[in-house]
Amino acid sequence: MIPRHFLYFLALILASSSAFAVINPGLQPSDLYLRYGVVLALKVTTADAEKRVAQLELTRVLKGDFAPKKIELTLSDPEILDAFDLIGSGSEIIAYVGSGRQADKLCFYTGGGRWQIGTKDPKDPSLWLWTQDLDPKKDGTGMSGTFNGAIERLVEMMDDMAAGRYYFPAVPAFQFGDDLPIGHFEKPIGGVALYDIDGDGKLDIYASSAGGDRVYLQTGGMKFTEKTEALGLAGIQNPSVSFADVNADGRPDLLAGAVIHLAEGDGAGRRFRATELLPKAAAEKLKYAAFVDLNNDGYPDVVVSTLGVGLDAYLNPGASGGNFKDATAALGLDQEACGAGLTGYFAPGDWNGDGRTDLFYAVGNGLLLVQGADGRFQPLSHDLDFDFKTDGKADGLTGACVFAPLWSPGQFDLVATAQYKLQWVGMRRNLLLDLIPYGNEIWEGTDS
Repeated sequence: MIPRHFLYFLALILASSSAFAVINPGLQPSDLYLRYGVVLALKVTTADAEKRVAQLELTRVLKGDFAPKKIELTLSDPEILDAFDLIGSGSEIIAYVGSGRQADKLCFYTGGGRWQIGTKDPKDPSLWLWTQDLDPKKDGTGMSGTFNGAIERLVEMMDDMAAGRYYFPAVPAFQFGDDLPIGHFEKPIGGVALYDIDGDGKLDIYASSAGGDRVYLQTGGMKFTEKTEALGLAGIQNPSVSFADVNADGRPDLLAGAVIHLAEGDGAGRRFRATELLPKAAAEKLKYAAFVDLNNDGYPDVVVSTLGVGLDAYLNPGASGGNFKDATAALGLDQEACGAGLTGYFAPGDWNGDGRTDLFYAVGNGLLLVQGADGRFQPLSHDLDFDFKTDGKADGLTGACVFAPLWSPGQFDLVATAQYKLQWVGMRRNLLLDLIPYGNEIWEGTDS
């Protein structure tokens, strides 16, 4: 299971444009859950700012025992009335009740990056007094080092904590070792693949480069030996690399650029043979190519991105064998709306969970190409702010992207790189959302 919250970036001090966000590794949501006797998930039913009173409904007890089903929350200090703007009918609240000897102490989160403090009536636990608004813009720190993301995410985290599947580390979950130099290239590397090329159960390395592709087989104990020539791949140079079993013989076949090389032999006898399963024109002015199962028949097809042309698709003939068939027009990828005539990277993935392969094409303002029941692709309308130009001018130099189940298992989100930022978007309740603001200090710049 891939953890929902693995995108937590640990840093003791993360600089921002206006302040310092101090991450407190000893005061994370999991620590609050453990320190307080009762943890509650609540929903606001009414909020009267004039009277400074909100009515809350208990949706579930996440820890401990709590009898009242309805709670009246009263704001005591008119000086913090603006905190009332953080709640409204239907909004959620996570509340922590009773810590140590302070049985009536309250700490709760309403969103907006601001934590709240209060007390409950010792005689009537359904009556709460809201006494303090920890606004980091006013006091400099507040509890922003604990969590300052969307309330919905904190609710999910506390649900995970109660279910024993919480994952939001305040310390590194792993550490990287020293760099391991593998080889030196005279020209830039266009693509890298980690794959068990020789079938010995260990990951090997394929690096594509304009100065010549190279293959490094892992011989054991993280020791790699160059075997490019021994594998029959000497002298080729490509901008991209992909592996898949094209003919269902159990061997990993190679897509080097836009040429398919079939694997033959096993173990030390493994070699690759270049084929003409794809037309030679597919390799002309190539930007990037990858194996993609477009029609869900279990046989890998090929999608090609060509400079100034757009995306082309070639379908694997399957068990019958033979050359791949150009299906660009049949799949609708020859449409201007699908990026015909443009240049960019792409990534495959099931965007909307319907079991069909979709594509993201990193051009213009970002094309989310959704495959319909008829197999044709159509762009999904969105108002997200993608920008894949470099220095505001050049196209196709950024936009490396990938689909992955980042938030929860079985649901694919998209991560794409632009010149100065990393973008993370996903489909939630049929809405396309920029997920970066919903996390907790997960924004990360990039010039990749």
